[in-house]
Amino acid sequence: MKIKKRFFKVLLLFLRIFLSFWKEIKISQKKGYKYAEQKMLKRHTKDAKALYDLSVNFGGVMIKLCQYFSTRRDMFPDPYIKILSGLQDAVPPVNFDAIYSVIKTEYGDKINEFESIDQNSIASASLGQVHKARLKNGKNLILKILKPDVEKDIDADFAILYLAFKAISKLKVFKQNNEFVEILEESIRVTGDELNFEREAYIAERFKRGMSEFSYIKIPEIYHEFTTRKILAMEYVEGDKITNSDIWEQRANDPVVISRRLIEIYFH
Repeated sequence: MKIKKRFFKVLLLFLRIFLSFWKEIKISQKKGYKYAEQKMLKRHTKDAKALYDLSVNFGGVMIKLCQYFSTRRDMFPDPYIKILSGLQDAVPPVNFDAIYSVIKTEYGDKINEFESIDQNSIASASLGQVHKARLKNGKNLILKILKPDVEKDIDADFAILYLAFKAISKLKVFKQNNEFVEILEESIRVTGDELNFEREAYIAERFKRGMSEFSYIKIPEIYHEFTTRKILAMEYVEGDKITNSDIWEQRANDPVVISRRLIEIYFH
């Protein structure tokens, strides 16, 4: 999609979203928050679905931004939280042929040390996706691979979003609310670091050292010999999400103990 077309798609959608927010504020001032919430439910749901579809279509930056939006209950109505939360765990994966081309380019002859690399991804995020692999020596690992062309698209999409948000913020209705621009500026600052998986490997090992006193934490090993700027190679570890309570309750895990451990780790 041409940059100009991408820009106008983003501009028009966010203009529509911001106008919906403004309309809800006006209705709530006259008839109360609960009435405004119900009145705008259908419109917010439609806008949230459009934003979800746009982010999946654009990928990269848009998915990352919408993942962040899905955590901001202070900014977004419930339909956005529910619909955009789907991007936390269900980002569509890139075709394996495209991913494999990245692996071949990064590894060269070293790819011959692999017995297999699963074509089906076990996780997909805004910038990368994860595949299980097995070395010829029998070791199982996971490869987190930077999606092809993501670096090229990121600069263009950040520029598009920045120009769109800046244009909208100049309108009289939105002049007092520059939070979207601030969020975008923060995203621009941190995303560059996330494009370098060698840096992520360094941080993972620093985290492992910092958490070494907690015997109940399992932190995967980093395989540096298979880690590059575009591929992070780690030990494969089975696990369940903390929100899958049905699974860990079957193992008689005590939620009180889990909660205490989470808090202990967090403050450490």
